[in-house]
Amino acid sequence: MLSRFCSLLGVVALAVGTSGCGIMNRMAADSVQSMLGSLLEQPDPQLVHDGAPACLLVIDSLIRRDPRNPSLLRDGCTAYTTYATAFLSGEADAVRAARLQGRAKEYGQRLLRLRGFYTRAESAPMPEYEAALARFGGRDVPDLYAVGSAWLGWIVSCPESMEAMAELPRALAVMERALALDERYADGGAHLVFGTYFSLQPVGAGQDLPRSRRHFERAMELGGAEDLMPRVLFAEFYARAANDPELFAGTLQGVLDSKVSDTPRLRLMNAVARDRAARLLQQKDEIF
Repeated sequence: MLSRFCSLLGVVALAVGTSGCGIMNRMAADSVQSMLGSLLEQPDPQLVHDGAPACLLVIDSLIRRDPRNPSLLRDGCTAYTTYATAFLSGEADAVRAARLQGRAKEYGQRLLRLRGFYTRAESAPMPEYEAALARFGGRDVPDLYAVGSAWLGWIVSCPESMEAMAELPRALAVMERALALDERYADGGAHLVFGTYFSLQPVGAGQDLPRSRRHFERAMELGGAEDLMPRVLFAEFYARAANDPELFAGTLQGVLDSKVSDTPRLRLMNAVARDRAARLLQQKDEIF
């Protein structure tokens, strides 16, 4: 399945490069979206882990040929973020994760720079930057969410970088705008971001566990019983920060015991969630 999609995208990339035709550009964007949808429907994380990098390279090629295509930039941003988040969470993968999250961030920022008002305010003081973000509306939520996720993912993957930390207020402002416009987008994904963020901050320097828990609980409510990843992240970040081993173990065991029938769009991430839950449970004694 993955190889067929990558082959199709390769053909489309050649067509875009030789024709320059607008309809071919739309075919490329549509093919990328179809491929990403297929990846999310795969129940085998290892298959996606092994096959997705080739597809990422094809997306790079398509963007190189059509560098101002908003759909391709958004999908490239999302694809790199999803791959790095799902498969490069271990310490051994830290350098590679930072590199791929950096590519996601690059595509995301190029996407927002397609709006002249954003480009003019990108390096302005925060009040001007936030005023520019206020000009984004409901139809821009997919772009804001993709960019915020990628940008924050890059920052988290570069914990020793002062440059990355300096960009945190702007990245948070992007995600805050997405949340304000539509908290339900991506099944409450922005709530997951902020739940994680407020649990990861140092005690006395930004950590807010009650606020973290409210965001996680809202994300679990919006995602519904079939979406397992919010529960895993709640245990991994909130329960750990709250030093609550019983909540940690009970939540993760609930994920492993869940008998939900995965809807197609959740197959991959639910499989990843179960794998992550099992791994975290094995590490419980080390964590606490």
